Amino acid sequence: MKKEKKIKYEWEKDFKECDFDSKEEFLWIYVLGGCGCGSYDENIKNAWKVFELFATPFDDRRFSVYDKPEYEIIAHWLDSKNLIEHGTSIAGSWLTEEGEKLYYLLKNLNKPMKNQKKPKGKCIVCGKLTSHKGRFIDDPKDKVGYREWCCKDCWEKIAEENL
Repeated sequence: MKKEKKIKYEWEKDFKECDFDSKEEFLWIYVLGGCGCGSYDENIKNAWKVFELFATPFDDRRFSVYDKPEYEIIAHWLDSKNLIEHGTSIAGSWLTEEGEKLYYLLKNLNKPMKNQKKPKGKCIVCGKLTSHKGRFIDDPKDKVGYREWCCKDCWEKIAEENL
């Protein structure tokens, strides 16, 4: 079976232009294409844990990628984004040059995180000021990374209506 060519994700633009609260959030939402619903807090922690695992010198800890199915899935996901190079097994992988660049940038991030003063914009539904950004399902511009200001109340209502 022929392996498909990996599509290179250009994360640098999102890093400069997008609003994010943590390195884990940036990796989950902007790099991997995850979202903020479901088990969001656990997902962003797991994604970072697995990514960081491949940034450490190789030892038996790498095999913890098999401890939970979601860790192994995240490892394959990182491989599909060309952030790790698949070794003889997924646990034997290592960071690619692109993965190293992203890892060290995020790990050494000097940007204030949770306590930063978040930018505010007007909710495109009700017009009140908000720091929340959501995605519209029916919007023709809808693609990974496209987000508009939308207060949490309006976003939750829209999400319910579209599910």
